[in-house]
Amino acid sequence: MEYGFAQDSDFTFISTKPAFWKGVIDKYYQKYQGIGEWHQKLLTQVGKHGKLVSPFGRRFEWDLMKYGEYKIPTTQVKNYMVQGTGADVVAIARVSLFKRLKQRGVDCKLICTVHDSIVIDCREEMVYNVVQVVNEVFSELPDNINKLFDVGWDLDVNVEIQTGMDLYNLKEI
Repeated sequence: MEYGFAQDSDFTFISTKPAFWKGVIDKYYQKYQGIGEWHQKLLTQVGKHGKLVSPFGRRFEWDLMKYGEYKIPTTQVKNYMVQGTGADVVAIARVSLFKRLKQRGVDCKLICTVHDSIVIDCREEMVYNVVQVVNEVFSELPDNINKLFDVGWDLDVNVEIQTGMDLYNLKEI
């Protein structure tokens, strides 16, 4: 992981030395011990079984014998569970949002999802209605996740809303 930071052009202006980045990573895990313990649990699970299953049933599998060498892809293991679960949460929100907007007769179109953003196109006079529905959907999201998957989700999902004529000219509401 430290080698990746040392080679990443977004970070090389800070340092190109893997030892420097190892120190940063070590400090991170000292500060956020729970994340370090969780990462270790994921790595152990992949080492034993070659796979992970997210709280929503998304499966991640790895062939640990690549090129005749046993290797756990640590960066993927640490990242996939977070990114996959995040994508699932956004998908649940998107379906709920689509249904609620349609139910209320709000004239708008769901255009796309980019990572954790849902892009909606609507006329300016509909923005208030869309904002109301988005806020409702996200405030109810933990309950909806629990209804669908019975996982004991207790994390509020905050929302930031921006409007504008295009993605370049957005202002936060």
